[in-house]
Amino acid sequence: MRINILATLGRRPGGAHRNFLEYADRLTGRGHRVTVIKAINRAGTRPAGFAARGREWIFLHTGAPRRPYRVAWLKCSAEIVAVPSYREEYLPAADATLFSSTRLIETVAGFSERNGAKLMRVADIFFARQPPEVPAEIQLVATSSLVRNLLLKRFPERKIPLLLNGVNLELFRNPDRRFRPARRIGFLFYQKRPAHKGLDDAVAALEKLRSEFPGLEFACAGFRRESWLPGWIEFFAGQDQAALARFYSDLDIFIFPSRADASPNPPLEAMACQCAVVSTETGGHGDFLLSGITALTVPPGRPEALAAAARRLILEPELLHELATAGYRKARELSVENQAVRLEEILTAAVEGRPS
Repeated sequence: MRINILATLGRRPGGAHRNFLEYADRLTGRGHRVTVIKAINRAGTRPAGFAARGREWIFLHTGAPRRPYRVAWLKCSAEIVAVPSYREEYLPAADATLFSSTRLIETVAGFSERNGAKLMRVADIFFARQPPEVPAEIQLVATSSLVRNLLLKRFPERKIPLLLNGVNLELFRNPDRRFRPARRIGFLFYQKRPAHKGLDDAVAALEKLRSEFPGLEFACAGFRRESWLPGWIEFFAGQDQAALARFYSDLDIFIFPSRADASPNPPLEAMACQCAVVSTETGGHGDFLLSGITALTVPPGRPEALAAAARRLILEPELLHELATAGYRKARELSVENQAVRLEEILTAAVEGRPS
């Protein structure tokens, strides 16, 4: 199968783009011809302003209209290229075209049969909550049960397959884990303090635990420390996947405080590293975040509930061990390899014109 993946990725891809690249790598290994395509003009088929026109002109006059594009952090056996824009003349012919950016809906809807079946992987919780009209020829693919249920409210007549995020078990692993009573708790740090990520809730929860358990250590990982972060929280430079894997492996409890997420990678990555997880009930809840089985879950926006759940794991090391072990088993079920097979099934069904 010839598969085009339209990805507005940068040199250091994260989130949904990282998933795309890992799926592209596995699908290539399964014998498909996969091309990951980045457009210099990311808005769609044609540049809207002077700056965008300038970027496209420079790109067109400094080399081939389709040329190799390199990314950091990930090894991907699929072809990754940059093009001036997503006009069809710059794209290879395909049996299926896959994308996730909401800005590309109109562009992809206008593609001819040359680009095959059209599929949109919905990984944006805000889009899922209030989706605009999406042409019927675009197959929606949900990244969590939460996203799928939200989309079905808007498009009740559609068949919307589920494709959960996969975790790279070659990178996110901790075979030498030795379980102990909790002494180190952490969370991921996002630059510019986005409200929906719940960073203030995480800090407030850790502040409560710090006053009760003075011997605990607290840490977070991100690109760079910001001045508002309390000094008693150690900052870990998690600038690539290998660094994040080391961060998770050094924790006993990972807190995911998000107030809104479609299908988050961090809790699944922490579970793959055999770390006990405390998470809010956002995307992934009911899919891999199974309350009391693979994680402890609490309502979003309640730091006192996050603290109470973590406190329970501190006081009940047997429960911490049970959750971490069950979470690890669930993460193995959701390996990138397994989810790539699921994506292959969805793409094949779309190309053949049947429900997936």
